[in-house]
Amino acid sequence: MTDVTLVIVVVSYFIYLIFDLATTKHYKYNVAQLLVLALFVIFLNIKTGFPFPKVSFGSVSSESTFSLMLLFIIMGMISNHLFFNEKLNLKKCLKPILVSPMILMPLYVSLRQHCVNHPTQF
Repeated sequence: MTDVTLVIVVVSYFIYLIFDLATTKHYKYNVAQLLVLALFVIFLNIKTGFPFPKVSFGSVSSESTFSLMLLFIIMGMISNHLFFNEKLNLKKCLKPILVSPMILMPLYVSLRQHCVNHPTQF
């Protein structure tokens, strides 16, 4: 489930960057972001086998943990945006939401490695 969510987020961010590249004059900035996105996908593929990850063992899967963390980070971003602004502006709020999985990747990779190397013992 998490891998499908992550694929959707990566593709959505790619589409957003292409649209932003076509409508604005921030070429260097958008090309740099596209490069970072490509490096992010390559890193995920090397570390986890993304988009077909290795299966981890344990009582709680790393995918469900990652999904919950991502959900609450996105909810926090939206609530922070609404707190400081009177109304929801999707253009200002969308980019941080699409980038947030990249922030969680080091933790996600360590969770996957821990679950594979140290299954839950009873």
